[in-house]
Amino acid sequence: AGMDLHEARRPWITRRGERTLAVVSVTENQFGTASAQRPGGSGFDMRRLCADVISARERADFVLIVFHGGQEHNPVPSPGTVDRYRSLVDAGADAIVGMHSHCPQGWEIYRGKPIVYSTGNFLFCSRDPLIDPGSPWFFGYLPRIEFSDVSPRLTLHPYRFTADGRRVHLLAGEEKRKFMDYLGNLSAVT
Repeated sequence: AGMDLHEARRPWITRRGERTLAVVSVTENQFGTASAQRPGGSGFDMRRLCADVISARERADFVLIVFHGGQEHNPVPSPGTVDRYRSLVDAGADAIVGMHSHCPQGWEIYRGKPIVYSTGNFLFCSRDPLIDPGSPWFFGYLPRIEFSDVSPRLTLHPYRFTADGRRVHLLAGEEKRKFMDYLGNLSAVT
């Protein structure tokens, strides 16, 4: 985000040793997007985002896109989302992490680059008795991406959180296996 669109489009760049990472953040144009005179997030525009990726690539060794968008409550990304994220890899992104669907979606390695379609919710306080505590609403995964000269390496850390919004638990054992199987099935659809 930024005080105006120009500032919101600026990537965050960090250095570790001799390597630099640029993080480009974008959101769908629902609400809270920046304009020339208004603060907010960088609203999605494919042409502008590709230009931002190319510009970030000139300033950093690796480019990560964090994308807040997608259809809510749908565990499978739309064909348009899949095409959009793959096109961003084609434009020069090394990895993409999506979020917004309020449920986990799958992931893939496209041209050697990881694409996470949606991490799911991280933590919500929900006392709604209609939401089943076993539903995807209460699950997600943290992607860990290690950047190297060969190709980025993706590791997934699945979790669930309590309905009262007080705890996040990393999954283990049978619960982790079931979630990873579920995520594998979602990823196979992409």
